[in-house]
Amino acid sequence: MHAKWDTVLSELWVKSRFTSYFYQSVHFEEDETVPTLSLVTTTAGFVLRYHDTFPDAFSPDELTGLLAHEMMHVMLNHNHRIIPGKDILLQNLAQDMVINSYILENKDRFFSRAGRDLRDEPEVILPDGLPLVPDRFYTENSSRYDPSGRYDPSGRYDPSWEEVYEWLEANQDEKITEVTDKSQNSLNIDTRFEMPDFSFKEKASDDEIIPDFFNDTDGVIFKNASGSMLPAGVHFFREKALDDTMDALKKRIISFSERDENSRAERLYQDISSLISRIRPAKIKNFNKVVKRFLNQVLCGDDWDLSARRFNRRYFDEGIYAPGRFYKRQPALTVAVDVSGSMLVKPKNIERAFGVIESLLGRYAVHLICIDEAVFVPEKKDDTFIATDKPNGEYLYRKGDWRYIKTAGNAATFFGPLFDTFMKDKKEPLIVITDGEVYDMDRLTPYRHTLWALPPECVGRIKPPFGRIVAID
Repeated sequence: MHAKWDTVLSELWVKSRFTSYFYQSVHFEEDETVPTLSLVTTTAGFVLRYHDTFPDAFSPDELTGLLAHEMMHVMLNHNHRIIPGKDILLQNLAQDMVINSYILENKDRFFSRAGRDLRDEPEVILPDGLPLVPDRFYTENSSRYDPSGRYDPSGRYDPSWEEVYEWLEANQDEKITEVTDKSQNSLNIDTRFEMPDFSFKEKASDDEIIPDFFNDTDGVIFKNASGSMLPAGVHFFREKALDDTMDALKKRIISFSERDENSRAERLYQDISSLISRIRPAKIKNFNKVVKRFLNQVLCGDDWDLSARRFNRRYFDEGIYAPGRFYKRQPALTVAVDVSGSMLVKPKNIERAFGVIESLLGRYAVHLICIDEAVFVPEKKDDTFIATDKPNGEYLYRKGDWRYIKTAGNAATFFGPLFDTFMKDKKEPLIVITDGEVYDMDRLTPYRHTLWALPPECVGRIKPPFGRIVAID
């Protein structure tokens, strides 16, 4: 192993205990076929492959920043074939932009620990020239609220790489004018690097950052038109069969790190461990079956009784006439619909979701409530629902009422009033229909009889600390 890595790994133990634990599980391997470096998953574990001359060109702090960058690709599960049929090169560029921008925006907090002054924390430094999320992306998406619910006029929230990819795909003439620059200690408006022409014409200037296939189809590398490689990692395409191996390795690192008090105090450990251990979405694609199974499991047993008037069909074929189970009173459930301005659920998904809800009406009483910045019981007015002035009232859903559901002007969704007040002391099942843009998720009072129903494209954005998730599919 190159001697410079010894220095980097030794200093890393002091800077970030969690990152150090991660790289203690990584095998470092010189590989002259790799022009820069790359963190790959193998059946034997994680391997950092690097060219033997690459570490000489950078300071230990810059190499530490690159190690943090490569670790984030793994921890965020950036599978480079995640959107089939889309531009693979552009997807990889978006992934790099998002990680570089995240590290730069949080350079003084990336390795921070609880109880320590930020002024005492080591900054994360990246080499010059790495692409960042274009400034115009933030400008066009500035009407956002940050995860705590506060309005952020700068719009510099942490976007997903999918959001950046969609924006890049729609703005293929956009120039990359934002790159990392240590001398500026911040964003640098630098015209040396520009967004490539994604038609990949042969004629290109030396100014352009060009993502290109490495060794034909092995992966993606970033370079300029003259052929010089950027100090960015090679993105090798991972075999799908290695997904389980990678997940097991990440969980083992989390498990080992949580035993160390210094590691547990790190912001990075807390964010990543929460990401990895989040509740998985339901794998059953039939939304109808998931809802009915959920209701059968959470209804209170005290409300059921047995009667010989209704025989148990399970034993009927064997000639046994056993009493059957029936509900002593009509069971009720609550359906909460996100009607905030950020709600992205398409009308067809709303119709599909309530088609399943309406199939339950003969057996269940369905109470409808709406949520934006507050929770309210709706009432009909003309062709829409408005908030009633009875905060403790009820609205009994009837077939076709979904047509009156319209999104409101408020951009934020806060579920605190729903779980902390409205559902307090209730036992009935709760189905929440939302797109996952929830700003107070980490402060909710747990209500375990909860089913979060999301559009398929939004599954993965929401990380509830309780309940189950299902795609409206």
